[in-house]
Amino acid sequence: MRIETCYFCSSKIFPGHGMVFVRNDCKVFRFCRSKCRRAFNKKKNPRKIRWTKAYRKTNGKELTIDPSFEFEKRRNVPVKYNRELWSKTIDAIKKITEIKERRERHFVMERLRKARDHEIHNDIVDVQKNISLIRSPAVGLKERRAKEEAQQSALLMDVEDEEEEIEYVDARQLEKQLEESAGQLEEDAEMMRALIMGILKQIALSVMVILGTIAIILYSIWIYLGLEHIPNRIEDINSQRNATYDFIIVGAGTAGSVLANRLSANPNVSVLLVEAGDVFGATSIVPLFSTAMQQTRYDWAFRTTPQKYSSHGLINNQQFLPRGRGLGGSGQINYMLHFAGIREDFERWRQLGALDWGYEQMKPYLARHDQQVEGGTVSQEACQLELKKDDEIFEQNQYPTLLTNMDKSATLNFCSSKIPFCAADTGPKLHITSVDPEDNLLAKAFTEAPHYLGPEHDFNVARYTIRNGIRWSSYHAFLRPAFNRPNLHLLTHSMVEKILFDAQKRVTAIVVKTPGNNDSVEIKSTREVILCAGAFQTPQILKLSGIGPATELKRHSIPIVHDSPNVGQNYFDHLNLPLFVSINATASVTLNKILNSRTIADYLSKGTGVLATTAVAGIGSLRGGKFGIILFGMGSVDEQALRHVSNLQRDTFRAFFPLHHNTSQEGFLFLNTCHQPKSRGAVFLKDRRVESPPFINPNYLKDRYDVECMSDAIRLAAKTVDSEPFRRLGAILHWPRVKRCANFGPFEEDFLTNRPSDRYLECILRVAALTGHHPGGTAAMGLHSEAVVDNQLRVNGVTGLRIVDASVFPAPVSGTPNSVVISVAEKAADIVMKDFSEN
Repeated sequence: MRIETCYFCSSKIFPGHGMVFVRNDCKVFRFCRSKCRRAFNKKKNPRKIRWTKAYRKTNGKELTIDPSFEFEKRRNVPVKYNRELWSKTIDAIKKITEIKERRERHFVMERLRKARDHEIHNDIVDVQKNISLIRSPAVGLKERRAKEEAQQSALLMDVEDEEEEIEYVDARQLEKQLEESAGQLEEDAEMMRALIMGILKQIALSVMVILGTIAIILYSIWIYLGLEHIPNRIEDINSQRNATYDFIIVGAGTAGSVLANRLSANPNVSVLLVEAGDVFGATSIVPLFSTAMQQTRYDWAFRTTPQKYSSHGLINNQQFLPRGRGLGGSGQINYMLHFAGIREDFERWRQLGALDWGYEQMKPYLARHDQQVEGGTVSQEACQLELKKDDEIFEQNQYPTLLTNMDKSATLNFCSSKIPFCAADTGPKLHITSVDPEDNLLAKAFTEAPHYLGPEHDFNVARYTIRNGIRWSSYHAFLRPAFNRPNLHLLTHSMVEKILFDAQKRVTAIVVKTPGNNDSVEIKSTREVILCAGAFQTPQILKLSGIGPATELKRHSIPIVHDSPNVGQNYFDHLNLPLFVSINATASVTLNKILNSRTIADYLSKGTGVLATTAVAGIGSLRGGKFGIILFGMGSVDEQALRHVSNLQRDTFRAFFPLHHNTSQEGFLFLNTCHQPKSRGAVFLKDRRVESPPFINPNYLKDRYDVECMSDAIRLAAKTVDSEPFRRLGAILHWPRVKRCANFGPFEEDFLTNRPSDRYLECILRVAALTGHHPGGTAAMGLHSEAVVDNQLRVNGVTGLRIVDASVFPAPVSGTPNSVVISVAEKAADIVMKDFSEN
């Protein structure tokens, strides 16, 4: 027996029922009843007709998930008798029965009420139709005559009212009335005065906010006023036609800024720094406004290809990949979190072939910026004894000054091997600022949690590269102090199309163009070209220059200089899954606090307050664990702003941020991440134009290990929320109620106990895990012949070309990579200058 479906209402049509309409193009339309046929003829939309299944499904009235089979499966599963369970079940049955009865009564009463209205209406119509049968025509004459008489009497009364009437009033009564009137006037005046004061206060508050905002802008412009004119800045690329430099650095990002400073410190070399962007706007210096620079002209605004294994809750299954476009690069739009790496990260690099980049080799460079690095503290007296050996080497006017002037010998790593970390005690270069737990309730609760969770938990307060409440990136620390050096030139608003080689595969020049202009200029290099363009554009420039997989180069008709199959491969990145936790205490950053005059005043006068941080309070993990959590102390977020930078769908955003509408909501986010993801992606050319963004396919969560690793991080976050310090804050974890994941549970009890199923965790990870903005590995170093660069960061197969950025990382670091990139650039500068001095 074949059962058809109604074309209009989607109901079932059994044999012998319904009707059929055949259009002139032989298309058959089947309808279950004449009502559907009439609605079809009138071209009505089934989604707007209440009795269709399309309407019910659109409005959430149709049963989309049928639990019948689930209950049927549980029917024969023995359940141990539990008095509490049975009592709750009986109470639930009674409650359901009560609700059903109440709904039935309501339904009946509604039907009766409508029937009564219909009866009254029908009675009125019936009377109007048959009024002539019970009413005499002469009645109208009597009514008209009575109406005229009433009008005449009304005119007479008006005339009488116009006559003057004298009324006598008692003096005492009049005095009493005057006193009451005076009292009423005073009350009205007081109310009016209070109303005016309230309005004036609101106006004053608004004016203060406006003036504070203007003050921030003026203050930021004042800070950047000296940067608008860079002495050795090149405005016109045509002036550089056939110009020659010793070193050409491509990209003025985190690594490029460090290299530009270190190499130009030698007055005998000439350095050209090429950057596609310009000086960042004033907004970039305010730490809390980090995301405000994304999706603007200061952002390359890359995006991934549609993802197969993740990003199902994002528009087109694509992730946004922000990268800084300007002097300072991504260090100008990141969250400024400082992480110096751990021993296991660099030992992992050694195992992958980077023998010169183990922890012992990296310690001197990590210790330059972080006194907490293992072995990074030495007595000041011992350091000074070593530094006094040669006064000429220790001229401080050539080197960047951060907290204190750094010793030049320490900077160039010329210290004695007896005290290899003497630079560590002369002052951290990156102005590392830590969150004070005594001033931050969230940080205090976070650092106290390990006392209740166990000693294997390693929870620390967040550390930032912030100075006096403003961003202090490698641009501020290294590039700005070198602006006045005559041997350092900056070429901005210029993109490197490709790198040129001679017959011996030695670098001879770079080809530079201005975006939007087809004119190209060759700039020659006598020593080296150093690529610092980042994990996406470094492999792009290599491939456009003829270095990359031969099959891909042939597909784009690019002449092959060297077949390097791993260029653009081994791409890795961290993923973060946000989980919202609400609290009862006043301890987080909210929209109301940000838009507050006192907040602006504190930031302008003292460089403190919520604007002076990125709201990250703490970072934690299990000791030696592969996963971790970040406490992001933002209680309320703006839907439009966050969706603009994350590409989240509306339903996904509202599932993960259920209290987003409350601008004063207190709470925080746990960002759950896997430190060492195993999924690997790739970067491919789109075409032969350098302006075209490359195809980026991270393959997020392709490897099953990443899902399990991030699930463990989520369980660590849930365990932390249940700890005593967070209970005192009234912390409640709001698990996202995602429709896509409803089939995998969890039940309400799982939500309340913070123990959702593994399948549910996997589902929400594949729906809404967001990039951590830590790309790398696309030009990884190693010993084997197919590695893109060797241990000296020289590109294999050619001469005179190095790469210094996160693309050379063989594996990810267990945290934010910005400070590690600076340390890699420091070591690279020593390597380059050593080769220069030897040759």
